[in-house]
Amino acid sequence: MGPFIFLDTETTGIDPSRDHIIEVAAIQWENGKIIKQWESLVNPRVPLPYEITLLTGIKNEDVKTAPLFADIKKNVLEFAGGLPIVGHNIAFDTAFLRSHHAEVKNPEIDTVALARILLLKESSYALEVLMKKYGLTLRDSHRAMVDCETTVEFFEFLLGRIAEIPQAAMGKIQAVLEKSGWTGKELFSRRGGSVSIPSEAHGGLAGKVPDVRRGGKAECEAHTRKRSGRMRLMAARGAGRENAVPSEGWIRTAAPNQLWNDEIITQFLSGQKILLESAAEIPFQKLKEQPILVAYNTTRKRDEILRAAASLNLSTATLKEPNFYISPKKLASKLKQHNFPAEETPFLLKMILWNETTETGDRDELSLDREEFPLFDLLADEEGQDIFWKKALKTASHCFIVLIHQYALARGIAEKLTDGIQHQQQRRSLIIAEASRLEDSFTNAFFKRFTEINLRPIFGEKAAMLFGLMGIFYERFVSEDEAGFKGNVILDDELRQTHEWKRVLIALANLPDHPTKEKLAEVFKPQPNTANWIRASANELVFHQAPILIAEYFQKCTQSFQKIILQSEALSGDGSFRLIRELFEFGSEWKEIKMEREIQNTGYGNLNIKIPDDFPEPYSEGYFKRCIKLFTEIICEKRGRVLFLLSSKKTVAAMYQALLPKIQPIGIRLLAMGPSGGKGKSLALFKENPEKSALLSTNQILPNLQEIENDIDIAVFQKIPFDPPNDPILANRSKQFENGFEQYTLPRAITRFREILAELGKSAQNKSKTCYLLDSRLKNRDYGKLFILG
Repeated sequence: MGPFIFLDTETTGIDPSRDHIIEVAAIQWENGKIIKQWESLVNPRVPLPYEITLLTGIKNEDVKTAPLFADIKKNVLEFAGGLPIVGHNIAFDTAFLRSHHAEVKNPEIDTVALARILLLKESSYALEVLMKKYGLTLRDSHRAMVDCETTVEFFEFLLGRIAEIPQAAMGKIQAVLEKSGWTGKELFSRRGGSVSIPSEAHGGLAGKVPDVRRGGKAECEAHTRKRSGRMRLMAARGAGRENAVPSEGWIRTAAPNQLWNDEIITQFLSGQKILLESAAEIPFQKLKEQPILVAYNTTRKRDEILRAAASLNLSTATLKEPNFYISPKKLASKLKQHNFPAEETPFLLKMILWNETTETGDRDELSLDREEFPLFDLLADEEGQDIFWKKALKTASHCFIVLIHQYALARGIAEKLTDGIQHQQQRRSLIIAEASRLEDSFTNAFFKRFTEINLRPIFGEKAAMLFGLMGIFYERFVSEDEAGFKGNVILDDELRQTHEWKRVLIALANLPDHPTKEKLAEVFKPQPNTANWIRASANELVFHQAPILIAEYFQKCTQSFQKIILQSEALSGDGSFRLIRELFEFGSEWKEIKMEREIQNTGYGNLNIKIPDDFPEPYSEGYFKRCIKLFTEIICEKRGRVLFLLSSKKTVAAMYQALLPKIQPIGIRLLAMGPSGGKGKSLALFKENPEKSALLSTNQILPNLQEIENDIDIAVFQKIPFDPPNDPILANRSKQFENGFEQYTLPRAITRFREILAELGKSAQNKSKTCYLLDSRLKNRDYGKLFILG
């Protein structure tokens, strides 16, 4: 098999348009053996960022005498020839070559794409993470040649996986590849062929040649990176004013296994609709008279309920919307196409392999990236007519407890459950757990998002035309903030009359007939109770639509339930239940109950809250420097097991650059979501050695907090988690209130903040955790006490 060229670059940053190559390496590989190698340092003619030197070990003095890229460009192109180029996220490297005027036209094979085909469910497809997980050689150095060698070994590992594909599945795969121009087809068509990969290839680099031909500096210095709900404040209140928030205090979390009290159980069973603020668990053993439907929000809550039900020997099932399940009939029909676009082929190969082994057809068995979700939607059983959805529905119909996501509740899955169990839904009671997140779940359930990537598989180049004209419209009317960031363009009646928008509608009308075209036409029309806006996100243009009012949706999907209870640890928001009543138009028939926590001295977790004195307010002069000073002190004292939650990705990057020179020399690994990789990679690296790791992140990490909560001793909140003021949905929704800030924005922030503290507290089983709050508004503003005292 082969020959192939494995290529890697080291650069001063991640933007090919402004950053520079500082090292290039390449390996020619054929039939399991390395034929030759080449590498060179490159003089970027700019100082190297500190974090790049730390990552790679390459110093300014190393590249000072190295050749310019223009001087080695010919060498790179001659070494590659016309052979396929292989790399992990190879498009990153070839983009840098092209930005440096090396016109690389070779076919490209991305080992990330191969891994996504063959390794169906991974939290991260970062090379470092996968090498460790599958027991391959860990080379702890980000140098171009070392990374090439690592990629060769991973590539050989993936070839081994291809060789294990069953013959029936391989037959279907080769039938697709015969009708595709995908550059990776050779790897499957020969299925190993004459390739002989020594067994040591899975534990070291096979066929490594010692006589390496080099360009530029003869030897590159190796560098190894050093790894080296309503809560009661259990402390005296600060002096000066009543209910003032003290600088330090303890929050004791609710004791596990505390259940609803008898009064709540009696009222619920009698048909009383209840709003319950409590951390208590659902007493399933006392609710056995009727089957139960539980709507959850997080996998953590779902798993808690499953464990509780299992301990009582109660039958349970989790049911999702039909479009979460693949339709084998649609897949079979898709595979009969006359040709397959290269960009869709890897996804189809993944679907073939998965469909051969899955017993549920549930897409949550897969890790799908942004480009794959719209492709899966084309194969999903949206109509609920194929085997996997029917099997899931039948299983649920015979279970005492059925769990569904709040999103699915909003989408009317309860009605489908009714049909599946012969109108027995009236006998089911409805318990909505984590009800403080109900607003977001119902918003997301009716949220629509369209991109060129979504529509290209259906409409081809005409999708590009549609979004090209939409881009012209966006650039014409978007505004920038002081930092140069572009915001949203909200599509109001005035903008709909512009010439630029009318051209977008003409492009929409020219799309080929398809059910998706009809959906688009409906979404693009002005509609009551909806917000439409356009924004640029992750280098693509996105058209959004979302509902402003959600009460009608809730009433429709719950109207047939006689027994309903909404429960959350922070359901009352600012303590009044007013927000959830207003959002869902709950009348007097809904009873409010706050179940006090049982404070037991039984070793359950404590959360120590610290609000530093005299800390500057956010956005004020000196605030960022003070944060740097405190962060440094915390890390130096604790040495690890620290999570910092910052206000934005920009702040994360700036804090990372400021802290790295201070922290790295003491042997602590500083990780930052973004600079250190995506969420999956950052979490995986943190979990490797939490004792000597500190993680910088935005609130984006909160849905995954349970993955690392036991590895955290200190959590630092930079600011109160207010929603972004430019969010079109929330901005429109706040206008429905007499005082948008006090009645909507503030209670939302309080609810979310108290939920986060509760999650942290749950994991403090054997020792206390400390939570720093670096927002002086908690002490200086009248509303500050509500965040802590509830």
